[in-house]
Amino acid sequence: MQVLKEYTFLGRGKRSAYDWATLLDGRIHELTKGEDFACTAASFRNSARAAALKQDQRLRTAVVGDKVVIQSYTAAEAVTDE
Repeated sequence: MQVLKEYTFLGRGKRSAYDWATLLDGRIHELTKGEDFACTAASFRNSARAAALKQDQRLRTAVVGDKVVIQSYTAAEAVTDE
């Protein structure tokens, strides 16, 4: 057995199909099923919410037919909205 001083671990699992850095940049994004995502609108909304939580953000969402509208924001911004 060998003890290493350091090692660069590769990322776990597969990479996301979505550019969350752009989608969770605070701007309002409208995404369309078949163009921007392949799953159901509700499933994409849930994925976006999970991605936002991983980045310590929150998410405003609306599902309108096959479109999903999202906007990320921070907990600090939520306090100022109230």
